[in-house]
Amino acid sequence: ITGNRALETLYCSNNQLTTLDLSTNTELYSLECQHNQLTSLDVSKNAYLRYLHCYGNKIRGAGMATLVSSLCDRSSKAQGSIDFYYDETPIGNEMTTLQVAAAAAKNWKVLMSNDGGYTWVDYPGVDPGLAINATNFPDATFRAYVSSNCDADKDGFLSDSEIAEVKEISLSDAEIEDVADLKGVELFTALES
Repeated sequence: ITGNRALETLYCSNNQLTTLDLSTNTELYSLECQHNQLTSLDVSKNAYLRYLHCYGNKIRGAGMATLVSSLCDRSSKAQGSIDFYYDETPIGNEMTTLQVAAAAAKNWKVLMSNDGGYTWVDYPGVDPGLAINATNFPDATFRAYVSSNCDADKDGFLSDSEIAEVKEISLSDAEIEDVADLKGVELFTALES
């Protein structure tokens, strides 16, 4: 599809696509890429995009951040629509409330269906989790450790599942010397050592 610069509509649903390069499809208006294996999607070169059907993929965390940040700003145009979540794919896409708000700020409506696609309603987003910030982790060295070692999707938040995965916190000798405050360690309830 990279050779078709004038492409306006692309249907590539129900495949096993893991990547989709749309960088040369600058006229793209409608994209139906639902039910694939996509973990990220960059639509930054698709300034005319208005309809995006991407449910049934695995776009979340950093991949979702890429998608939301790459959406064109439709503030001066007709509202864009993202069919994002479909009840047959519960372990698929995930957009946080902050990402839904960022999409809305660009005049995009994020939709979901819980009835087999008969009715589409606003997708509220999920709680992004615990922010990896100075309030929750005041010590800069410990905060950097948590960010590097515990934030699996690198979105700046710790989800419940990311917190549950942390069984051990192992700081090097150099890191221990630099850590003055372990506030936040108590949040890791599954620590074994």
